[in-house]
Amino acid sequence: IHLIMKIKRYKKVNKYLTFYENNYKFRPPYQILLDGTFCQYALKYKVNISEQLPKYFGNEVKLFTTSCVINEIQNIGNSFLFF
Repeated sequence: IHLIMKIKRYKKVNKYLTFYENNYKFRPPYQILLDGTFCQYALKYKVNISEQLPKYFGNEVKLFTTSCVINEIQNIGNSFLFF
């Protein structure tokens, strides 16, 4: 059953990526903008973002964030780590 879910998820992701590639000319390496909440949940559930996103997209990715997000995380402080 787990393999079936992976195949279904792969087909759905592939469908969306093909749509964006054809209509908006997205090309690898995909540029991913990360926000604080995404990073916080990845940390909470021990997900290695830089390892998992290329597997999910099936291609190379470049991870980006903004100075606003960095400032937000710094202002939150240690409570960020213990969400």
